[in-house]
Amino acid sequence: MPSDFYNKVYQACHFFLGDNTKRFLDRQIEVHLSKSPDTVNYNDKEELARWIRISAGLLLSKEDSDTLYEKVISFEK
Repeated sequence: MPSDFYNKVYQACHFFLGDNTKRFLDRQIEVHLSKSPDTVNYNDKEELARWIRISAGLLLSKEDSDTLYEKVISFEK
């Protein structure tokens, strides 16, 4: 079962990525953090936000990827 943190990040990403969100987010977590959606947590926030910004920047405008980064980095327990 995905963590609370994962669910928050998923919702933020879904606004920009729609149906591609799960595939995108799971790949960021598995490849760049070497974790699973079940084990990612708030301690991973900075690294995950950084990778989301980089990877989303290939798909979205710089403004949108920066906005997504700011949303993820602002999440707290």
